[in-house]
Amino acid sequence: MASGKRTDRSLGVGQARKGQEGTGSCGTQAIASPEVQFVRKLVADGYVGEVLSSTYIGAGFTWGDDVSLGEAYAMDSKNGATLLSVIGGHAIAAVHSALGQLREVAAVLSQRRRTVRVTETGETIPMRTPDQVLLSGVLQCGAPLSMQLRGGLPRGTRLLWEINGTEGDLRITAKSEQIPAINISPLRVEAGRRGEEGYSELEIPSSYYFGLEDAIAARNVAGLYRLMAQDLRQGTHAAPDFEDAVSLHKTLHAIEQSAETGKRGAGWRCADPVTCLFRDGDYRWSDSGHEMACTKAASSSISSSPS
Repeated sequence: MASGKRTDRSLGVGQARKGQEGTGSCGTQAIASPEVQFVRKLVADGYVGEVLSSTYIGAGFTWGDDVSLGEAYAMDSKNGATLLSVIGGHAIAAVHSALGQLREVAAVLSQRRRTVRVTETGETIPMRTPDQVLLSGVLQCGAPLSMQLRGGLPRGTRLLWEINGTEGDLRITAKSEQIPAINISPLRVEAGRRGEEGYSELEIPSSYYFGLEDAIAARNVAGLYRLMAQDLRQGTHAAPDFEDAVSLHKTLHAIEQSAETGKRGAGWRCADPVTCLFRDGDYRWSDSGHEMACTKAASSSISSSPS
């Protein structure tokens, strides 16, 4: 499914939710990860000082040399599940949660593999989706972000997220090298303060786990339900909702547009992503007035749902 169509659909759902009673949520469970929430608290409390930069390296095991029969559909971008949208979507949601949203981004999406083997049958099928994602961007706080996602399970680094600040640095890695996904794997959080050498692992308070330390596969999804329950009881906005989903889809679309056009795209320039703009030098995206519109600068209007 083209990113513009996914964005339009998420906008439609988001608008349908406006004015409705009850709580809605989206499945960006990485932000409910106990370790990601711990990192968010550290950054918010000034543990690293002013954020200078952040680097993220990830791996998408589905988009390697072999794929299971049940995930073979992800070998074609038209089906909507891509290395960028799945592994990248959860990674960007985690970055947004801890450091704030992307303000601008430039990206490269590359397909290096042409075929992939189905594990159960041995059949070789075509790969029609990027298996390499690279992006560089600037966060709302002004700090640069670099991200690289590699298909498969490469030797060496499979999940590494570094946050560098004026007073110290954080390093986040996966405890499970076979599932190096920030939305699933338990994470190791290490830190080094200014004047210290190297990193030391931080002990995460048990209160972040709510008794789910051993529920590896389900703990983050359970965390989302806990946040939803909190919102229902207290009227808070802790769980990611449909507006957050719209914001994430727009960011993914900006990344894809940058990769297609070779131009640097701008993301959100205000605190409320639903009223902010995307600009890439030629196009201006806005959903002010609750309508998605795309117009070419000093030119005629074009479709609001580019494929």
